[in-house]
Amino acid sequence: MEAMDGAARCLEALRLQGRICNCRPLEFNTRLLEVATSVGSKMLVRRVRLRLADIYTALGDNNAAAKLKRTAATYVAPTCARCREPLAETAEPLAALPCAHIVHHA
Repeated sequence: MEAMDGAARCLEALRLQGRICNCRPLEFNTRLLEVATSVGSKMLVRRVRLRLADIYTALGDNNAAAKLKRTAATYVAPTCARCREPLAETAEPLAALPCAHIVHHA
């Protein structure tokens, strides 16, 4: 999924540069959203929904963009089970407790 997300970000960059049309990033991100939803990767679902909202805004479909932004807002960032601080979306050392809670490694 990380590789697919990287490809989606590259397509988005090309779209913003005007080197490709909106159709390929729209199709790829829609498929990535299906995969991320089926796996249960909530943060990836949130990122893809926001990316799709930007594409729909560029296409002039503000209703679809607003709907995607509203649904993306329902996904809140996960927090550390110990300190209650949000876990970063960037790579950081994490640890899993035997009860399946995720905490900062430190």
